[in-house]
Amino acid sequence: MDVETFIQILLLIAAVYLAFFKSYLTEKGKSAALKEDLQGLTREVESVKNEFTREQEILKTDLQRILNNEISYRNEERNALINYHGIINEWLYSILEVGFGNYNKSNVDQLIEVRQRNASYYSKAGIAKAKIELLVEERELVKAAGELYAAALDFHHWTDMEFFKLQQNSESQKSLTDRFLIVIKNLDANREIAEDIAKQEEQLRKDAKDLFDNYIANRNKENAKVYPFEATFESLVKEYLKK
Repeated sequence: MDVETFIQILLLIAAVYLAFFKSYLTEKGKSAALKEDLQGLTREVESVKNEFTREQEILKTDLQRILNNEISYRNEERNALINYHGIINEWLYSILEVGFGNYNKSNVDQLIEVRQRNASYYSKAGIAKAKIELLVEERELVKAAGELYAAALDFHHWTDMEFFKLQQNSESQKSLTDRFLIVIKNLDANREIAEDIAKQEEQLRKDAKDLFDNYIANRNKENAKVYPFEATFESLVKEYLKK
């Protein structure tokens, strides 16, 4: 074999080797690129998955907050209705428990305190009613609360006027007694005045009895005027709270 032929064979072998090596490198490069692409795709999928999980947690938190707010609002409504009903009944019971015949010139100050206590429910009930008007959307229920308030206020006004008449009567009797104690210090000179004071005080005692009789005769009748409005309100509240 001559040198030229040998060189040609070597060149052929080299060409075949280079062709094979190039194909190998190309395939290896493709495999590496595919692997890199798959890794990139995996990272992208993980990123999307993490973002979805994060958004899902945010959504859950928002929904829970909305649910909590709804529950809280509902509880505020419920408490406002129950509180109002309680205050109205405290108001009525506070009036009804007053012993009209227990007050006279000797404890008129206590009667004044009773009137002030009963009057305090006027503002308490008004504030409670305003809270219902703010929170409750059921217009019929809000209307019923207003009508109950008006009925309770009418009963309060009637009883308070009777208590005020008794207070005036007791104060007048006390004033006459104080005058009488002064007059009798010189009874001989002030006999006519003393007799006039005694007559006035006797008339005041009769008036006090008339006030007592009128109060006892009409108190329950006046209180009964509140019943229909209270029954309507209670019925609507029970239905509303079941929703």
